[in-house]
Amino acid sequence: MKRSQSNHTSILIIFASLGIVLSCATTRMPIYQSEVFDPNEVNKIYVLPVVDLRFDRSTELGERNDWVHKIIEKNLVSKDYNTDLLIDRSIVTDLIEEDLLEPDADRMHNLVNIEEARWLFIPYLLDSRSKMTFGSTGNAEVGAMMYDLVADTLIWRDKAIGKEGQGGLIGMALKGTMERSAIEKATKELMKSFPGKQSSGYN
Repeated sequence: MKRSQSNHTSILIIFASLGIVLSCATTRMPIYQSEVFDPNEVNKIYVLPVVDLRFDRSTELGERNDWVHKIIEKNLVSKDYNTDLLIDRSIVTDLIEEDLLEPDADRMHNLVNIEEARWLFIPYLLDSRSKMTFGSTGNAEVGAMMYDLVADTLIWRDKAIGKEGQGGLIGMALKGTMERSAIEKATKELMKSFPGKQSSGYN
């Protein structure tokens, strides 16, 4: 009887340990997050248009902006944040990568003319493309940062990669969807590291 109870206890410990390992495996740590950031202090996040930082800009950003925006908005809402999607691309036309890595306070304040705005979430597209082989592939890299206009400080920054692929004739027929799938996958992966409010149950 004691041996049976011991075996049962051992099995429970193994499953509990496995659960901890799997939980850790699905948690993304951002490149940067301010130690003083409290998600529960955030009232509304203003999501700016996607900054186009692709090396090859021979094709317009176009609906790629919408693909990224939809994923970000859905993720933020699921984490109990109020959001406002800004669509005027002139806001971000002159931004370069350095502005997002080491944001300047004056530059950040000049981006939006909204008196109550405090939290600016700025997504950017570093790469997106699809390629035809015997099948097709899609690759994308998406990043984002959030800036606090009151504290004048960078709050959070991260980036992620998305890849898609399908072989054979089916893959060749799906080439037009591969880039979108890669962008959406990269954006979803990116948002895993953005913290949720305590009431949302997301980390």
